Amino acid sequence: MLKHAKKDAAVRAMSDVLMRRLETWIIGTLDLKRITWGSPAYTIEKLGEYEAVHAVKSWLDVKRRLGNGRRCFGFFHRSVPLEPLVFVWVALTDEISSNVQSILTEPEGKPDESSAKCAIFYSINSQPGLSGALKHISESRGWTSDPQNLAAMEPAVRALGAHYLVNAKRGKGALDPVANFHLRNGACLHRVNWRGNTAYSGLRQSLGLMCNYNYVLDRVEDNNDRYVRFGEIALSGNDKYVQAAQAAGAKPKL
Repeated sequence: MLKHAKKDAAVRAMSDVLMRRLETWIIGTLDLKRITWGSPAYTIEKLGEYEAVHAVKSWLDVKRRLGNGRRCFGFFHRSVPLEPLVFVWVALTDEISSNVQSILTEPEGKPDESSAKCAIFYSINSQPGLSGALKHISESRGWTSDPQNLAAMEPAVRALGAHYLVNAKRGKGALDPVANFHLRNGACLHRVNWRGNTAYSGLRQSLGLMCNYNYVLDRVEDNNDRYVRFGEIALSGNDKYVQAAQAAGAKPKL
């Protein structure tokens, strides 16, 4: 149904009604649990099977993501208590990360977790059919590996990426589904990271761009209200490309 909903208005309307009903029925039957290396093997296996953002390569890879300075939390339905319907990977760090490979390839997490200043939600996943995987910034196409070309492209690509996130709209909300997800939840758009994901999938999907969404707790409620009512996107940090995109409005300045 989800595949046909994009093309058929009647199917889309029925899909929307069913989704609202399911949300009403299911929301009270979900439990949020932490997943650890000591969780049932079936649950841990599903983390690798459903991971759609940063592929899990081995059991050792999963163990590293569940190790020191790392967290994983999942929503479980009470009728299938071992199978995560949605789960999020978290890294505890000293600062807001600008490159996801530094998190994925780090052999050991932060030894002193109590001194961590940031919790980086670097991957959110769900079972197929529960709304799809959250994607990187945009569905851009093409790439070049020439270092000189990359250096020349950086200002334009970052400016266009910031413009896309800030100004490309569907109704009042952000066109990008990931941006819309975080901004509706009250996050601030913090920074657009050049070569934030240098894996093949990251280069193919969004020219390697990734961005940080910053959940500033005392601003979340107001951010959510202003975004839902007026489509206003809250910013944090001092990314000149993001600030320029907001100042420029509908016309990007390269």
